[in-house]
Amino acid sequence: MPKLTNVLVVDDCVMDTSRLRTTLHLIFGYEINVHEANTLSIAIDQVLKHKPHLVLRDYNLELSTDRACDCIPYLRRVGYDGPIGIVSGTAIRKWRLKLMAAGAAEVLHKDNVDSIRSNETMRGILDTIGFDMAESN
Repeated sequence: MPKLTNVLVVDDCVMDTSRLRTTLHLIFGYEINVHEANTLSIAIDQVLKHKPHLVLRDYNLELSTDRACDCIPYLRRVGYDGPIGIVSGTAIRKWRLKLMAAGAAEVLHKDNVDSIRSNETMRGILDTIGFDMAESN
């Protein structure tokens, strides 16, 4: 597996995107490219353009009617076959099961983005594609 270099964050809240970007830089270093999208159509464009190794997606985008469960199949249809992590402010068990069944690699609550839990979640997500986090540091 190549070194993790491209991540796509799909969220329509600038503050949440910034927090996630900072967390990703702390975990993987500043050489990682974090691309952003705030709608499904922009996310698809970013996937086609940058070929991210990892997509982190907010469960519910307020700027559109896009929901994570509906978004995952679209990303797969355009050829994205990497892990999709869902970051949600309301990650309840029922939604987590539905998201995992739809193809999400993991679900992380937004309250845990700045914590050690995000590191554990990233490790779990990257394990699904055979990436060793030790290589990134």
